[in-house]
Amino acid sequence: DVGSEVAARVDAEAERLTEWLGGVRVLPSFPTPLQRELAR
Repeated sequence: DVGSEVAARVDAEAERLTEWLGGVRVLPSFPTPLQRELAR
């Protein structure tokens, strides 16, 4: 658990980035570790 102060800061930053990106989706140019694991 990161605590309520840290969680609030993360939420605020996520909101700021969502607004900044304006609906643009960002995709990695290479497979992530999760994608590699799921592809097995």
